[in-house]
Amino acid sequence: MMDTLDTNDLLDFMKGDLEVLQDVRIEAVKTIDKHFFAIKKLGAMADVAIIEDDESCRDALNLAGDIKTLYKAIEEDRKKAIEPSRKIVNMVNDVAKKYQSTLEMAENLLKVKFAAYQLTQQTKAEEAQKQVKALSESLGLDIEIIAPSASKTLSSEKASTSTREKLTFEILDPELVPDEYWVIDEKLIQSHIAMGKKDILGVKIMTEKTMIIRRK
Repeated sequence: MMDTLDTNDLLDFMKGDLEVLQDVRIEAVKTIDKHFFAIKKLGAMADVAIIEDDESCRDALNLAGDIKTLYKAIEEDRKKAIEPSRKIVNMVNDVAKKYQSTLEMAENLLKVKFAAYQLTQQTKAEEAQKQVKALSESLGLDIEIIAPSASKTLSSEKASTSTREKLTFEILDPELVPDEYWVIDEKLIQSHIAMGKKDILGVKIMTEKTMIIRRK
């Protein structure tokens, strides 16, 4: 039997949060927007910064540190602001997936039963055909009487069945598969290089330098 406890939990959870969701959205925007003037200030300072000696270089590094600090603060505020909405979305998705999975199982069970029914009907039709043929021969009739065959589709007021054909495949021998169907695993190559591998056939290994700024 389908458990409805999750639905009740969801409704109880949402009663409180949905009532303040609009306020949460407004506060979320305010939380991020409060950094606007600081962002403009730091951006303008970076735009006019001139690094020409040790002192100006130190000032620019301090500015870069302030930028990193503000960047992290905005990211923390972003996560905090979306948390209430994220909880609601995750709970709705979890409950919906559980119920949809149950319905998919029920649908698949009916598909098996429909297939069994059609197979039974087909078997009956074939047996009837044999009986009709035997009767025709026993009566010395020189005619062919064809008994109705089982329907390939099922239909009702609300649904119908049909057969969909889809070409698929199975790999029998990977070594015989043409090169055009192989995909290079770039993530695996990168991980092996990171672990110290120096030579990979067909791959040029290079050193790419990127400047990193760290806060103190």
